[in-house]
Amino acid sequence: MADIHEVSPAVLQRLATEQRLLIDGEWRNATGGAATDVVNPSDGELLTTAAAAAIADTDAAVAAARRTFDGRAWNGLTPSQRGKILWRIG
Repeated sequence: MADIHEVSPAVLQRLATEQRLLIDGEWRNATGGAATDVVNPSDGELLTTAAAAAIADTDAAVAAARRTFDGRAWNGLTPSQRGKILWRIG
């Protein structure tokens, strides 16, 4: 049985690259290229670096969410379908 603290190679590979923003179905760098360190709170170890959203990024994400909501694409899905999408993104 695997140790619960073991991290899979796929996760390690993902953490080795800067985490980007998912806005309107596409992965993007933050406007201006800002990034922030993500640290393990239990030991202070650097886990990865993530894009730090600027106001323009946040506005774009909100606008994309509003379009999706108003277009009823998300509302037309069952909870199970929504869950599958969220798990796939996560």
